Amino acid sequence: MSTSVRIENLTKNYGKVNALDNFSLEVDPGEFMVLLGPSGCGKTTAVRCIAGLSDPSSGTIHIGDQLVNGLPPRDRDIAMVFQNYALYPHMSVYDNIAFPLKMRKETKRNIQEKVEKISKLLEISQLIDRKPKELSGGQMQRVALGRALVREPKVFLMDEPLSNLDAKMRAYMRTEIKKLQRKVGITTIYITHDQIEAMSMADRIAIMEHGLIQQVGTPQQVYSEPSNTFVAGFIGSPPMNFLECEVSRNNSHLVIEISGSLIKSESDALRNDFDRLYRKEQTRVKVTLGIRPRDITIGSDRLHSDLTMECVLSFVEMLGDETVLEVNIGKNSMKVLTSSTMTDTHQSFSVGQHVLIGISHEKLHFFNSQTGIRMGELK
Repeated sequence: MSTSVRIENLTKNYGKVNALDNFSLEVDPGEFMVLLGPSGCGKTTAVRCIAGLSDPSSGTIHIGDQLVNGLPPRDRDIAMVFQNYALYPHMSVYDNIAFPLKMRKETKRNIQEKVEKISKLLEISQLIDRKPKELSGGQMQRVALGRALVREPKVFLMDEPLSNLDAKMRAYMRTEIKKLQRKVGITTIYITHDQIEAMSMADRIAIMEHGLIQQVGTPQQVYSEPSNTFVAGFIGSPPMNFLECEVSRNNSHLVIEISGSLIKSESDALRNDFDRLYRKEQTRVKVTLGIRPRDITIGSDRLHSDLTMECVLSFVEMLGDETVLEVNIGKNSMKVLTSSTMTDTHQSFSVGQHVLIGISHEKLHFFNSQTGIRMGELK
């Protein structure tokens, strides 16, 4: 039976440093929640507090209906998978998986049945007699998962479990862990600094910075509707472009000033978006404009877009079926991600060439220039 996790106003201080600052999060029963953020943002501290490996300075942690503050780790009915697997090198795969059951003094028959069941689930039955040194990184990861799962915990905690694997094995194990979690239905909190890992695995993502949660939402929500410039810049590859600009109304069109360059847009849709976000009496406002690289159209001829800019191409990077272009507008540089098979990219681009880029109004993100907070909703 899956259980929920509820964390309220969790704070953890190390001297004058706040590793967590009023951290609050609710994880639904059976949910795969990912804590995402850069190194030092407080992800591991949060999970260690949930596990009982660190005591919070303040705040509460509930697993199901039970307040677990003060309970030792063994009484919280959780299992944790670490970055370094933490397998016992002198034990076989069977004994590594069986170890927590032996500590509970379960019968040999029960232990054997449970180990065989987990080994079959993880497809490692053929490895049962091997020692960890005889296993690949992916196989060791499966054994570590098996040792955690065999306890049938209420909550599964994973701290960067794939960081020691190569890129191909990471991609494979992402899929396998997600499939496994859906099959067993255990509430899971997963730590990573890899946004691709988070986007591909999570039911919801909690994005953290400096001990604070910046946004909680589904992968699609945090990508399409980032709450601030930090989230917008952290999610997406290449990251979102940001342009500091001033926007003013001039009769039926908008004038956008970027690095001294004036760009006029006669798009009614873009004008209406802007009017919804900013009071009509504001004739000139400072705006941080966010544009995702893959939402930009590029060409050398006239583009039919809500916002069109003339730029200078400064770099071209081929990535197989995609191409990353870097363009400059004044002192600002932007990345453009485009398919190498798109009609607009059949032409040959060269560094130093003047090009046009276009963006549809619904792909533009407006942020407060001072706070970085997203300006309203355009839908």
